[in-house]
Amino acid sequence: MSKRLDTSYHKRMMSARMGDPEFRTEYERARREIDQVDSVIRQLDDLREAAGLSKAELARRIGRDPSSIRRLFSAASNPELLLVASIAEELGAEVRAVPRTTRRPRRSSPGPMANHLTPDELAKELGIDRQEVIRVCVEEGVPIYQGKIDKKLFQAQLQAREAKPQHASTT
Repeated sequence: MSKRLDTSYHKRMMSARMGDPEFRTEYERARREIDQVDSVIRQLDDLREAAGLSKAELARRIGRDPSSIRRLFSAASNPELLLVASIAEELGAEVRAVPRTTRRPRRSSPGPMANHLTPDELAKELGIDRQEVIRVCVEEGVPIYQGKIDKKLFQAQLQAREAKPQHASTT
């Protein structure tokens, strides 16, 4: 008969630590994060099996070492998001962050959501030329990320630019 591992000490320590509100909050946050990662990995593994792919074949298709794919699906690991996205892409799926139906209060108020527009959309909305939008972005360091520009940031840079005193040419 095999001897069972005595976990009573761990249970007592964990119970005592959970009495600390700060520890409990951090523990529960970490637990939610781990559960989310595990859920995504399980879903990807189910999709892999449904597609009839071995772990080695999946690794070959996404250009990864087979051992990294085996570890991902069989061990407690912390996968890179890029690896997860590559697997999802190969399996015809996508990785998304979906808002919860019940929202927890935020630690701080970040303000309104950013409004990201293409250079064409921004030019049309502000009544300026598309090339002018791109020129201002380049000259003022306004980022164009995935073909989109933060409208509020662009407008703030444009206003700051217009407020700058123009240097008079001396002759």
